[in-house]
Amino acid sequence: MDLRYLTVNQFTGLVGDTFRFRVQGHELPMKLIKVAPGYELPIARQLSFGLLFKGPPQPVLQNATYDMIHHRLGVMPMMLVTPVAPMPSDPLEAGPGMLYQVVFA
Repeated sequence: MDLRYLTVNQFTGLVGDTFRFRVQGHELPMKLIKVAPGYELPIARQLSFGLLFKGPPQPVLQNATYDMIHHRLGVMPMMLVTPVAPMPSDPLEAGPGMLYQVVFA
């Protein structure tokens, strides 16, 4: 999939879905917990946006490009801004984790 054509609308309906990030030969599951629209980029004629993922508390990933895998979107390379913050245990979620962000600009 060509990343230039991804839009905020393609991810809005996927909140709650599990994505997998390929890390050193393993697949690390992360849940998409928020899609945040940004601002309009007049030159590109598109809206910037961000994705917020909750991953397991370990391993803590570094800033890098990882293959992101989703059952409907397929495989695509993503620059993961890591980590945004640790996330304490939430009674509605499965324990603590780390928050990670992907930004499309």
